Amino acid sequence: MSTHFPTPTPATVPGVAATTVASLRGKVDRIETIFKEATAKIAKLTNDPSISVRMTTDEVNRAQQQTNDAISTVKAVAVRELAKLKLETERQRDEVLRGVARALGRPEPANATEALLREQREGRAWARVKPLLDREPSQFAPIMIVVKQLAHEAIAAGDDDTLAALRAELSRYLQGRGIGAEASVELAKQLDELIGQARPAVAAALALQREVEKGVAAVMMAVNYTSTAIERGTTFFAVPNWDGKTTRNLALPGVDVKTGRALKDSDEQLVI
Repeated sequence: MSTHFPTPTPATVPGVAATTVASLRGKVDRIETIFKEATAKIAKLTNDPSISVRMTTDEVNRAQQQTNDAISTVKAVAVRELAKLKLETERQRDEVLRGVARALGRPEPANATEALLREQREGRAWARVKPLLDREPSQFAPIMIVVKQLAHEAIAAGDDDTLAALRAELSRYLQGRGIGAEASVELAKQLDELIGQARPAVAAALALQREVEKGVAAVMMAVNYTSTAIERGTTFFAVPNWDGKTTRNLALPGVDVKTGRALKDSDEQLVI
């Protein structure tokens, strides 16, 4: 079912432009606009009355070829616009996440050496905590208890490398243990909430990071679905919303966006 909720108020994170966050949150709206504008143009071309029964066969064929070429151009332009939107989304995501990292006290390394040293520290931290997790059964509850204990200890010790390692590795680790993706998302959320309670100044940054990572994944999926739909003339399909949980339906002109069925009284021909 298609559900479209109002855009939430941008989170206040020092160093992160609210306009950039708002732009990211509006990407699925832009995808929908590109789809509607392209398919409306195609429907108009398809219904072009220039082909007449009085035309010769050659004239009909030429007119039809011109229409097909024009439709191909509209599709190509729309797909290029979606590709540009995808690149813009990736750029804005990286911009926001750099601001989040600064707010978390872990700014982007100044050079390759500093980046390597940080990576090595986080790798050693994960190597220390992973065996403790390995001892637990492959179940959400017991692993969650250990993760929270490790996080409490790291917070008390000011051990940001262990906290960073937990946040970076937990999702893949849990899935490797056969624990579902939803559980790994929940544990990551609980870990961030725990850190945020101990460090209120970073709570908003952690929440924004989770939102942006999930939202951008939804946008990328929506771009792929919509690009394919435009190229193939798909009549009715759903794309994920920014929240990654709800969806919205997109349909060609002349198709009911709620049911996917052709509208009986539509003046527009379906674009197939």
